[in-house]
Amino acid sequence: AGVAMGDGGGGTKSGGELVGRTVSFLSKRDGIDKLLKLAKYLSALGVEVGAGGNGANLSGLRDLEKALSLSRKAFRLGKFLGNVNKLAKLRERERRRAELRARMRREQEQERRSASSSSSSSSAVATATTKAEFRCLVEENYFLSRRAFVLLSLVSNCSEGAYYFLDQIQFFVKAKVLKKSDAIKTLRKTAAVAELVSYVADTILLVLDGGDGEKKYFSATQNVVDFLMALNDVRERETDLGDPRFLSALGIVSAAIGIRDKWLV
Repeated sequence: AGVAMGDGGGGTKSGGELVGRTVSFLSKRDGIDKLLKLAKYLSALGVEVGAGGNGANLSGLRDLEKALSLSRKAFRLGKFLGNVNKLAKLRERERRRAELRARMRREQEQERRSASSSSSSSSAVATATTKAEFRCLVEENYFLSRRAFVLLSLVSNCSEGAYYFLDQIQFFVKAKVLKKSDAIKTLRKTAAVAELVSYVADTILLVLDGGDGEKKYFSATQNVVDFLMALNDVRERETDLGDPRFLSALGIVSAAIGIRDKWLV
């Protein structure tokens, strides 16, 4: 009986952890977005596979896909502000780095000029401390020069932020608040190009930057998949890479990787 109680307690604990993690996952906007993305592309694949997308009995599935697509765009309203925040943090980090570099140079100069051994020892300790602080700001991108890292970070965040900002216009179009026009079509293509640029810059950062190998692999894979999908938004063709079934499969892969990434956080 004691063993049974222990097993039950363990099961309850495990179940509680699962529920807690699920609640945490669903409390994040990105978590819900990835679930909606998975459901959207599963629906799209179901429409395309079922009677080649021409079955009249699939109208409900098509409506579900459209509703999920609109919901995703609604959840991403204001998401570009996250990129604005990242740019602000990058700017502050570079300001702090410049201050530490200047302080380190002053301390090294003071150490060279110091005459007494006690002063020299104190200065050496101060310099070592400054170097340690400085190293913390650059150790995560040791494969890149600092300028390259900053440039790629700027390109990635600016282009991704531009995409999310312009994507808000598409939400209002899909919600029928705005009418479709040539200007709207141009903005949609501009958003797709910005998205492509963000994937390229982010992938270069992932490949050349230091970091966890498995996480890097999945993130880079997701970027490549999303790049192919965004590329078709620019091409606007339903052949080859633009085949709806192929794009739906890519969307499912991307959503699954995104869910895995958000679940493990």
